[in-house]
Amino acid sequence: MAAINIDMSTIDATIQVLKIPLLLLGILLLYRTNRIISSIEESFDYLEHTAENVEHSSETIESFVDLLRKIPLVKGDKDE
Repeated sequence: MAAINIDMSTIDATIQVLKIPLLLLGILLLYRTNRIISSIEESFDYLEHTAENVEHSSETIESFVDLLRKIPLVKGDKDE
């Protein structure tokens, strides 16, 4: 069986060659992670805005129903 002879200079050279691609991959991973986090935060902002719109719409509908109940021809009891 043949022995594999690897000296320290070969290992050092391999490490030096791999540093740049690994560094670039790390930077890319951080960038993508940042974009994902930004996208999630933006989605939460949209959800919050949607919830505010639903609340406002509910108040508007309630006011409209109250107004309709003041018309003599419209009958109904207010549900509370």
